[in-house]
Amino acid sequence: MTEQFPEDTSDTTNDHFESGHKLASLVLAPRYAIRPVGLDNLFEQTQRGPAIVAANHLRMADSFAIAKVIFDETGYKTRFGAKEDYFNGGGINDTGILGGSIQRYLERTGQFPVDRTGSIAGLKRLKADTERIVEDGDMIGLHFEGTRSRDGRLYEPLPGMAFASVETGAPILPVGLRYTDRFARRAILEIHFGDAIDPATVGGESRLPGAKRRQLISELTVQAVAELSGQTRAFTFAPTSRGK
Repeated sequence: MTEQFPEDTSDTTNDHFESGHKLASLVLAPRYAIRPVGLDNLFEQTQRGPAIVAANHLRMADSFAIAKVIFDETGYKTRFGAKEDYFNGGGINDTGILGGSIQRYLERTGQFPVDRTGSIAGLKRLKADTERIVEDGDMIGLHFEGTRSRDGRLYEPLPGMAFASVETGAPILPVGLRYTDRFARRAILEIHFGDAIDPATVGGESRLPGAKRRQLISELTVQAVAELSGQTRAFTFAPTSRGK
C-alpha cells in the first residue's frame, strides 16, 4: 500500500515541529533501534485522515519515538498531550529540573496540556484540542494510562481518550510499544500499529448511549494495545494517573 503525504498547511513561523523532530531523532538514535511493525495499518488510517494515536506508556522516549515514525513514514505531525505540570515549568517528576526547557519544547512543537483528573472542564478542553488538531490535518497522541507504567503492566484508560473520540468522531489508532534492552548496545524499540477503531461503528446498529459507547471504545482500545505491546493488564487505574 502506498502512503499519501498530507499537504503541509502549518504556519512555519510558529510551528517548530520539524526542528523538534530532528532534535528528537538525534537524541533517540544513540539509545534506541526503532522498528515499526504494522505500518499497513498506519498507512490505511492516514489515507483516510488524522486519528487519535492511543499508546501505552513505558519510558520518556515513547511519544518522541511514535511521532518520529509517523512523520518519517507518512508526513503526518503528531501532537501529544502531556500533563499540565510540564506547561507550568514542573520539569522532570515535578522537581523543576529542565522545567523551562521542557515547557518551551512542548509549546514550540505544538504539544498540548491535558487534565488527568477527568474533570468536565478538562474533558471539554480535550475535545476542543482534538477538534483543532484534527482540523489542522495533524494526528493527536494520547498515552491513555495518564502516566508511565512503573511495573510494566498495562493500566486502564482515563476517560479523555474515548470521550474525545466519540464527541469528535476521530478514530482511534492503537499503538503498542515494546522495549528490549541489550547489554552495551542500543535497546530495541518496537512500535506496533493496530487496526483503527471507528467510534461511529462501535456497537453496530444497537445505537449505544454515549456512556456505554465510550466504555466499549475504551475496552476495545486497551485490549488492542495489550495484544500489540504484550503487556499484562492491571485492570485498575495507574497509581499516579489521576492528577499526580
